Amino acid sequence: MLPPTCASIFPHIEGRYRILIFNPETDYALAAGRTRYNPPAKIKDMRRRKFLDMGILASPGDAILLLDDISGMPPEVSESIRALEERGVSIIELGEAAALIKERGEKGLEAVITPWGWNHSLLHTLLDTGIDRSLLKSEIDIENLRHLSHRRTTIGFNNILANLLPDIGIIPAEEFLSVEDTLDFISENGGAFLKAPWSSSGRGVILSHRMKGRKLEEWIGGCITRQGSVMAERIHAKTGDFATEWMIAGGKTDFLGLSMFCTSPEGRYLGNEKRSLHDISERLKQLSPQWSDRVIEAQRVAFEQIIAPGYEGPAGIDMLTTEEGGLVPCVEINLRLTMGMMNMQPNSHTNG
Repeated sequence: MLPPTCASIFPHIEGRYRILIFNPETDYALAAGRTRYNPPAKIKDMRRRKFLDMGILASPGDAILLLDDISGMPPEVSESIRALEERGVSIIELGEAAALIKERGEKGLEAVITPWGWNHSLLHTLLDTGIDRSLLKSEIDIENLRHLSHRRTTIGFNNILANLLPDIGIIPAEEFLSVEDTLDFISENGGAFLKAPWSSSGRGVILSHRMKGRKLEEWIGGCITRQGSVMAERIHAKTGDFATEWMIAGGKTDFLGLSMFCTSPEGRYLGNEKRSLHDISERLKQLSPQWSDRVIEAQRVAFEQIIAPGYEGPAGIDMLTTEEGGLVPCVEINLRLTMGMMNMQPNSHTNG
């Protein structure tokens, strides 16, 4: 029997309120590892257009912190802001954050800074606004997060799952430091999914047969130069994309629910389907007889051995099912909020 899904990822706690921040560039900022990261224009545009999605997680008294100037946005944005404010959710700019925290602190209210994901650049942006360091993740916390967010973490994670679920036949990804070794892997396996160590939503991921010859070698070499290595996975004939969603705190991991999403043939995220926990579990069972509650429990064990000692916050594990009825129980580990979590929330009405 599946554990019950939580009513909310962030339930209201008396005396506390959240300052929610949508920063979808967080995985790229982690890759850069710098105290200042300027995301590409396309990501900035998404950040401006989608920041109100954080309202899905908001309770009365919470605030959404803007990282961008939203002047010139279409009228429906103003209407959405008004609707949030009517629910008691404030929309604030960077320069207003410290004053809001001080004012509410004098009333005995404590701020909880809740971004899409943490990175060094966000930390220093918030410090620059005058927000007290005690409310923020430390440099050490973020460096631990950066280390754990590297895709090589899935190798150790999958090794634990393979020991606990021997009948599933789990084969972890491999990490390569040279173009030659990567090309050998592709040749031996008849192709591969190649992934940058840090990226998100299917960006930084290619199918080897979609990019051949010199262009493929240049992509691999560029990835190794920028991020130190490249990850390679065997290609599966996929029938479905799923994820388990979690919250990690105090060394323990709580299962929140399941999500189901769509990707392009190259693995780029296209959107989530809004379905109940029961419906998604039934769909998983239809596609793979290997799916059961013991997969969730094995993931919990792996989380608590590898992730929980060095990270607190939301997490998701991307999975897939195959044409042969197989299950790949860990394709990606996301140590941040996910769109799957957003679609699980009572206020959610989006499939994006």
